Amino acid sequence: MTLLDVSDLSISIGDRTVVDRVSFSIGPGERLGLIGESGSGKSLTCFAIAGLLPRGARVTGSIRFEGEELVGAGENRRRELRGSRIGMVFQEPQSALDPLSTVGRQLVGAVRARRRMPRGVAHRLAVELAAEVGLPDPERAVRRYPHELSGGQRQRVVIASALATRPGLLLADEPTTALDVTVQARILDLLDQRCTAIGNGLLLVTHDMAVAMRTCDRLVVMAGGRLVAEGSPRSLVDDPGHPAAAALVDAAYETGWQSASRSATPTETAVAS
Repeated sequence: MTLLDVSDLSISIGDRTVVDRVSFSIGPGERLGLIGESGSGKSLTCFAIAGLLPRGARVTGSIRFEGEELVGAGENRRRELRGSRIGMVFQEPQSALDPLSTVGRQLVGAVRARRRMPRGVAHRLAVELAAEVGLPDPERAVRRYPHELSGGQRQRVVIASALATRPGLLLADEPTTALDVTVQARILDLLDQRCTAIGNGLLLVTHDMAVAMRTCDRLVVMAGGRLVAEGSPRSLVDDPGHPAAAALVDAAYETGWQSASRSATPTETAVAS
């Protein structure tokens, strides 16, 4: 069964159509890159899947997750899916974390949100999550506040929180944009490793084709709210098929896409950053 099936998805805000009849699917365990320049509609597509579109946005078409139609679903059901079967990692980890709460308290909250268990058991699981995502000295890390961590470490906390309930689908919207190149590579490797370990699907939203090439099995390219190209990383490099896709490939060459390609570079061991 297809994990996620998006069919003829259109999103309108006011009198403007910002996403126009977009269709794609993700199979269990598949990593799909949704790529496009700023304003292409890729993040709005991701937000539609998560049920986080701005007030007043109108959605038509179909979004089926594990066979369940999400377009038109009530907010209570969408909230139930978020954080349980659908995990989310977004661009700026600082805004996703409570600055007044320790890392451990936030991870305990994520663990207990969908599973009833004593707080002591949840704390042990939080420490295990911190270790799994490569935070140094996990016992100490969970006692720290977000501002005491580096940007890469905060993003690791967000990833740990998103994966706490072993979701079937992980949505990652520009998860490495705010990080330097070295930390970016380690976070991408971490996403790859954790998705492999859990077996969940991944939708990676990015404007950077080199980033998507490092992690994804298949890519779809958006421009002007429409899907304009689709294929494996290699096939899009060989034949982009659309000027927008060609521009992204050219930009990837400038950053050295071969060294960023998942097929060209073995997965590094995730280390703390």
